[in-house]
Amino acid sequence: MAGKNKQVKHGTISETKYGFIGRVQVNGKRIARRGKNEEELQTALNKYVEAVNKGLDVSTANMVKDLSSKFLKAKSLKASPRVVAGYKSDLDKRILPVFQNKLIRNVTTSMADEWIITMNEEEGISTNQIRTSRKTAIALFNYAIKLNILERNPFVYSETITHNKQEMSPLSPAEVSIFLNEAKNSKHYALLTTLVTTGTRVGEALGLTWNDINFNSKEISINKQYTNGEFKDHPKTSASRRTIKVGDDLVEVLKVHQIEQLEYKSTALNGYNDNNLVFSNEVGNYENLSNIRDRHFNPILKKTLLNPQTRIHDLRHTFASINLMEGVPVLVVSNHLGHSSAKITLEYYSHFIPNVAESPSITIEKILKEIEVK
Repeated sequence: MAGKNKQVKHGTISETKYGFIGRVQVNGKRIARRGKNEEELQTALNKYVEAVNKGLDVSTANMVKDLSSKFLKAKSLKASPRVVAGYKSDLDKRILPVFQNKLIRNVTTSMADEWIITMNEEEGISTNQIRTSRKTAIALFNYAIKLNILERNPFVYSETITHNKQEMSPLSPAEVSIFLNEAKNSKHYALLTTLVTTGTRVGEALGLTWNDINFNSKEISINKQYTNGEFKDHPKTSASRRTIKVGDDLVEVLKVHQIEQLEYKSTALNGYNDNNLVFSNEVGNYENLSNIRDRHFNPILKKTLLNPQTRIHDLRHTFASINLMEGVPVLVVSNHLGHSSAKITLEYYSHFIPNVAESPSITIEKILKEIEVK
């Protein structure tokens, strides 16, 4: 079909050396869309025509970040400065970092659910903050409906948090051994081993490329992430950009994983998009967190009879808690985790730090007496 136009329900679709392109004209306006295949393009063209016929604004400039600016200006006309500041805080801290560069009409309830699940697993976000952020997102997209950009609000149908945020459920050293032993049967063994032995966030691990790993110096550079279905060329915060030392065992696991990946690439029947990712799916693209969690992580917990409340993010908590219980200094653990300050580390993990057997005052007296004796 290369170079030829194919008439479809709405418009035409043609194949070029760069992929498929679809064109349609509605009310005198022509638009073109690109896609991976005919079916995807046909769906996109159908949605466009339906939106125009419903009187919706289908301008490609309708990005979430642009909508948020208009939303805040509109709210400032009626709401108090305090309320507007609350909206802005939710947008800047939790909504825009995930959705700002997405087209408004492309945001789905599935994306909203994944966003809420991720916040529920993150450190430093309370249940109340999640609920408030969801309400702000609903208000933002209701404004999009008012502007005729959307017909349906994806956040209205998203999952709600009806319980207090789940407490962390880290694994003990013995449980880690059981977990990793069973994980050897999973295609994600290298990923799960990396998470539990480095304390990296899942998004940081999924964003790793092979040039981030230095086998000679035994170091991993954390400088980007893949979270909520989107690649970001930076980690969560500036403090999260770091280089961490890793142990010999993880180095060997990753070397074996690299060899297996190279062998798979050479035999992949359906082609392989070589994005140089350390942890990629069957075609070389980014892994889907939901698939990892539902098809691999949770079944491992079930088979080993470990705490079913343990989440994949708890592997990070596992790393922190074990190190602190073993007496590794808080500042060292904090820097390794990529926390902006040791205060955050203490806030979450202070109860894992062993109690000092005696008062520091008694300790220093003993030291001074030893000096006097000498």
